[in-house]
Amino acid sequence: MPGITGIMTDIAPELATERLRAMTQCMLHESSYSWGLHTVPELGFYVGWVRRDGECGPIVNERRDQILLFTGEHFGAAAGADVVDGQRVLSAYERRGDRFLEELNGWFAGALIDLKRQSILLFNDRFGLQRVYYTHTKDSFAFSSEAKSLLATVPATRDLDKDAAGEFFACGSVLNDKTLFRDIFVLPAGSAWTAGREHKIRKARFFTAADLEQQSPLPENEFYSQLTQTMARVVPRYFRGASAVSLTGGLDTRAILAFAGDGRPDKSYTFGGMYKDRFDVRVAREVADACGCRHEVLRIDDGFLKAFPDLAEKTVWITDGTHDVFGSHELYLSRQARAIAPIRVTGNYGGEILRGASTFKATALNDGLFHRDFLPSVQRARQTLADLRKEHPVSFALFREVPWLLHGRLRSAESQLTVRSPYTDNEIVALAYRLPVTQRFERWQGLIGAGNARLASIRTDRKRMTNESSVTAHAARLGNTLLFKAEWYYGPGMPHWLGPIDNLLAGRRSPLPFVGTHKIEHYRMWLRDALSDYAQSVLCAPSAMSQAYLNGSSAADVVTAHRRGRRNFSTEINRLMTLELVHRLFIRGHAQPVSAVAPIIGRN
Repeated sequence: MPGITGIMTDIAPELATERLRAMTQCMLHESSYSWGLHTVPELGFYVGWVRRDGECGPIVNERRDQILLFTGEHFGAAAGADVVDGQRVLSAYERRGDRFLEELNGWFAGALIDLKRQSILLFNDRFGLQRVYYTHTKDSFAFSSEAKSLLATVPATRDLDKDAAGEFFACGSVLNDKTLFRDIFVLPAGSAWTAGREHKIRKARFFTAADLEQQSPLPENEFYSQLTQTMARVVPRYFRGASAVSLTGGLDTRAILAFAGDGRPDKSYTFGGMYKDRFDVRVAREVADACGCRHEVLRIDDGFLKAFPDLAEKTVWITDGTHDVFGSHELYLSRQARAIAPIRVTGNYGGEILRGASTFKATALNDGLFHRDFLPSVQRARQTLADLRKEHPVSFALFREVPWLLHGRLRSAESQLTVRSPYTDNEIVALAYRLPVTQRFERWQGLIGAGNARLASIRTDRKRMTNESSVTAHAARLGNTLLFKAEWYYGPGMPHWLGPIDNLLAGRRSPLPFVGTHKIEHYRMWLRDALSDYAQSVLCAPSAMSQAYLNGSSAADVVTAHRRGRRNFSTEINRLMTLELVHRLFIRGHAQPVSAVAPIIGRN
């Protein structure tokens, strides 16, 4: 996927260039990618880039003394503004100096070499959604959009960070800008780090949560009025280019469609499962019809289960272990979505930012899995996350949940297409902070109706939005909620005692009638049946059972108990398999893909 990489070092230029070449090639995940290098050996600056076909590479000013590597997108603030390209970003730097970052809007990262100042500026977006990994060695500072670039060239990093592994098991994500790997870290959100000829790094932030938390709250009616105006102004920016909207049956995507204006796309799709059309699919068809969009259903099918071993390893590889193997369907479906349109507009993060929805919570795992020396790392992680959740809810969503827990899903999709969400736009985010902390935005029907009255009359996947009788609406909502709960408890939430009962029914030809009503992934069943051999081959291998964080052969015991239907260990198996693949791909036998594509090399 597109990205940047680089080294600041005083080692020999030939050695530095070769190291940079290896770092850059690690990011070539698709045959359509191209890459290049730019070196300034007299300053010890070496940078590389990967891009999709049709995307631009480095931007150089007219005097040829400023070189910008920019990955991601910036959306102009003017009404109806198009996506701003790297040339205009560089012009903003020439106009405002380092303060140009304050006006950028989107998910991006970049490196800017200024030959006149003899400096390099490394930066990312306000919320850190475009990651930049970095590590220090005795002779260099290296950075990259992907951790695997650093693992390929700095052997000392090829080991698990014990506390980070504990966080992954307990929370599903590494916390506090760490990574799974020793001495590899993530650039904090809103960073602007500069270094000169001597390579001493000045670490600054151009944006923090405090910049928005200090705003005064708005009364509900005024907040609603401003949100309506802001959505109408902001949302059309995100539909520029060859885009399709990823529809669900919920509120967030419907709201952005309501305000898409004349730029509303004529293509849409919904992710579907293999058993039946879930509520999301049925409702999305109505929404698409109301907007005049062609609608398709992209399905998980038997082909996914057959390809799962490759998809699981590819998912872990692409995302540097930030997306677990239970996210493999994201890659499978994103490949299908790419055939419809190269840009996916989604309502992701709307619930977290405006409605306080959150899935970032510690998971109750079987502590007997873990070695007694490792268990304290798992327990500390639970307390760390509990402390973080005391923060301002919008700040927690934007600076913790979205860039940490949800990063892997975004990164997996971005390997196939460009993903956009209006809900992280600077204007919408700034306004979200003005809703009182004790409130959640509830006036969705009015908001959607202000943009498109017909959309406001269509049910959601969980409730009706029409003016039908309260008794009917309550009954419909209760029924959908019961189905949702039933599917949860039959899937990842199944209690251990229910496993043997379900196992007696495992030979039936079709799943229970409610399976597939709300969810498209059913890994608990799949691990017991179609995927059980693969799970066993991964976790019962001698290398997996000898991991220092495990309590003896506990991984094999967990797989066996789940496979035989005696227990539900789907969450434990998911995280154990993910970490084992991290070991295989990045630590024990780090693969370094070699591309046949010749690089573009620039040199000052």
